[in-house]
Amino acid sequence: MFAESPLHREQICKKLVEDQAIIDVVAKNILSVYEGTYLFSKILDEQAAIVVTYVPKSQIGNALPPIILRLQPRLDQEEMTAAINHSFD
Repeated sequence: MFAESPLHREQICKKLVEDQAIIDVVAKNILSVYEGTYLFSKILDEQAAIVVTYVPKSQIGNALPPIILRLQPRLDQEEMTAAINHSFD
């Protein structure tokens, strides 16, 4: 009746970020592009976060930048400062 092992936050995040409907919402809200413009590329597990990269379809080429998202279940002042500094690298 119930799944043998419940999904952890990280597993839920991974499943969500690979969903094309979620990718379309993110890309549309960030870059105002049409659905299906971006595709899931890769996911990296970091110590306290998941980093996801979406890339434009190959037909579009280099006309659009990749989208890189960092998802963290908890965020404190120190981690927020590190995220902001990381965005300038």
